[in-house]
Amino acid sequence: MIDINGRSESEVFNDLEYLCASPGYAHAIAFFFFKYSTIRYNENIKVENLQNSIQGRHRGEMFVLIGLAFKSLFDIQLPAPKVIQEYIDKTELLLDELHNAIWLPIVKSINFKKEENIGTILKEAIFYAPDSAYNFQYRDFFYEKYKNDNNWFIKNKGYSIDQAQKITQAIIQIQNKKLNNFIPSLKTINPDKWTVLPIYKFTINEICLHLNEDELIIKAFINSFVVSNDVNKRVFSAIDDFNPFKSYPIIKINEGEYILFHSYSLLEALYETPLHWLINDESYKRSGENRGDFTESFSEKRLKLVFGEKRVFSNIEIYRNKKSRMGEIDVLVTYGNRAIILEAKSKKLTNESRKGNLNKLKDDFMKAIQKAYDQVLDCSKYLLDESYKLIDGNGIELKISREYDEIYPICIISDHYPALNFQVRDFLNYKNDEKIKPPFVIDLFFLDVMTEFLQSPLYFLSYIKRRVNYIEKISAVNELAIFAFHLKQNLWFQENKSKHTINESYCSELDTSMMVRRDKIPGKDTPEGILTKYQNTLFGQIIEEIQKSDDPCLVDFGLLMLELDSITVEDLNNGISELIALEKKDAKPHDLSIIINDGSTGLTIYLNRSFDNILKQRLEHFCLIRKYSSKAKTWYGLSINTMKFKIDYCVSCNFEWKHSDKMDVLTKRFTDLNSM
Repeated sequence: MIDINGRSESEVFNDLEYLCASPGYAHAIAFFFFKYSTIRYNENIKVENLQNSIQGRHRGEMFVLIGLAFKSLFDIQLPAPKVIQEYIDKTELLLDELHNAIWLPIVKSINFKKEENIGTILKEAIFYAPDSAYNFQYRDFFYEKYKNDNNWFIKNKGYSIDQAQKITQAIIQIQNKKLNNFIPSLKTINPDKWTVLPIYKFTINEICLHLNEDELIIKAFINSFVVSNDVNKRVFSAIDDFNPFKSYPIIKINEGEYILFHSYSLLEALYETPLHWLINDESYKRSGENRGDFTESFSEKRLKLVFGEKRVFSNIEIYRNKKSRMGEIDVLVTYGNRAIILEAKSKKLTNESRKGNLNKLKDDFMKAIQKAYDQVLDCSKYLLDESYKLIDGNGIELKISREYDEIYPICIISDHYPALNFQVRDFLNYKNDEKIKPPFVIDLFFLDVMTEFLQSPLYFLSYIKRRVNYIEKISAVNELAIFAFHLKQNLWFQENKSKHTINESYCSELDTSMMVRRDKIPGKDTPEGILTKYQNTLFGQIIEEIQKSDDPCLVDFGLLMLELDSITVEDLNNGISELIALEKKDAKPHDLSIIINDGSTGLTIYLNRSFDNILKQRLEHFCLIRKYSSKAKTWYGLSINTMKFKIDYCVSCNFEWKHSDKMDVLTKRFTDLNSM
């Protein structure tokens, strides 16, 4: 509930700044990070461990506390327990009041759609947006992002990118060891001296012993992530001002001793801050090229993991004639009668946009997203027109099918772009026709997650198809929440509902599985849902068989199968099992037909021990008759060889139903497939 009589944002912020300057306030900051950023688990990590461990404060709020505490002398003297508790209680109240104050002007104005209010709403969404990247993604992507800049790091910073990774990991491991030993250590300490601050301290000597690395190299790395003395910390006077401790999260206490309150912040800075060093070096020209190359090469690599080497192409130039270059496709994926065109951009959200400046928000969005979409839309049109030639990086014309039923444009950015979903909803101008679908706007962190779990062309395309069809209907804090919902129960909503809100609570199981996979923590590596429910079932086997082929009919059929609800899938599994049992007894072909999508679509599964052209003609004829008798728009037929459980053939009848005297006669004459 918003208190309409509450104080202004600046008034609350000033009170918070005064509190953060209190003697020994650093111990209160340490408590907040310990309470809201520590995951507690025993042998195996479980979803409830994540849900119970991280609740309450946003990480951005806690970095506000650090930024404000450092505007004055950063005092680490230990106050009395009562004083620390008073700091904590007062801080909780002020942070809640600050959030209230951000909404206050909007509530008072009544009209949420006023232009100035849209900026304020996005300002709130940007600051409180959940992180779109996992800490291990920053850790793992750092090397790929800067590997071509390694010589610059050695020359200008005094360490290699490999050494940077190792030192970062050493700091995290040292702090984790202290964290695990903290509770037992309290037994030997006077309660008046209890504080969690020592967990976050580390020394150069500790790292040297842990790594056996040169002390000068370690110092060089650490000092490059400490706020330099020439930075004016006093300019941090609002939550949306630039906070230097986001980019330089290590705090120097004295010579050789430091504080790092959150390992995530160091990994994020490791990924993002060096880019500013490279850009600001006017003599170094490769930074922009390497940055763009990384986003494209990473996307290509992840998509090949799903679709295979032969279906993914990169850096495809489009020509109308030998001299007229019309555009370039960063990454192209072809699969049956579907294509994906990916356009990569590296534009970040500026500080003025983070303040809710609507004009600047729109300008940033235009440069980062709208421009990418306009380019990918043009390339989609060229792809459908065979008068335009596709030339690969070796100057050779790409000879591929240009007949696509659906093209999916993807716009991908290389950095965390807060409140991206909300901005796409409010700012993106896009077109949608029968073949070129609405755009899918994501960052590379989400592409990484998506390709981690959907390593199947059908599952991957099925999700994109559903997601873009709901582009106007889904509201969510970030893409991870929508994807987690899909993995849990399939992304499907009744058509009569206009809007659907998906909250962040769905992410816990996805987050846990990613930690298990990437950090090698014991636990379940796949969320319970669509990826586990049909493992080792006949339905799952059919999907596995379909995705081995690029046959357009099979691709269509496979995507249709993945749209079925769980009841229909269970009916199919049971029905096919019964037919297989019958076929084993009598050695005769058997078939199963169902109607779905409110009668607009039907499918027939035909099981037999052999297949020839005569049986193929029978199946095609039978599907045509079933389509007509059911007045369906589309009917599919799938023939499965029961000896090897392999798909022999797929047929489709896809056209509008029309009355026919001839079909009336045929419908009465044939009652089942074997009678034909």
